[in-house]
Amino acid sequence: NVDVKADHGACPIHLAADEGHVEVIRELLSAGSNIDVPATPGCNWTPLFFAAAQVKLHIPLRLS
Repeated sequence: NVDVKADHGACPIHLAADEGHVEVIRELLSAGSNIDVPATPGCNWTPLFFAAAQVKLHIPLRLS
């Protein structure tokens, strides 16, 4: 399951977006990762929000 959540609530695609790993994001998306998955019930941040918060502008352009 590519959208399995860690104890802190983030999925692999959240972590990849937060760190700016474009190729990892591509692989996760091609494996069926959900681009709209919220990090946790209390935090509705999607991978796009994580990328934007880190000012990784090249990531949001590829996610949209």
